[in-house]
Amino acid sequence: MAEYQDILKFLASNPPQVDSEKRFHASLLEMLAKKLRGQREDSENSRYDILRNMPASPAYKKGYN
Repeated sequence: MAEYQDILKFLASNPPQVDSEKRFHASLLEMLAKKLRGQREDSENSRYDILRNMPASPAYKKGYN
């Protein structure tokens, strides 16, 4: 995650001056957002996989829920 922070610091400290720089900054931010969203989805999916593979509680098996 540190590399993302470095990129964001660089972009913040070097605001774009011309249209091509604005497009470049926008595309970098878009790539970072997609990457971060993908990482979040991966971690959420792995959490669900863990829960899915857990044994059912005894109360659930007996129908007390």
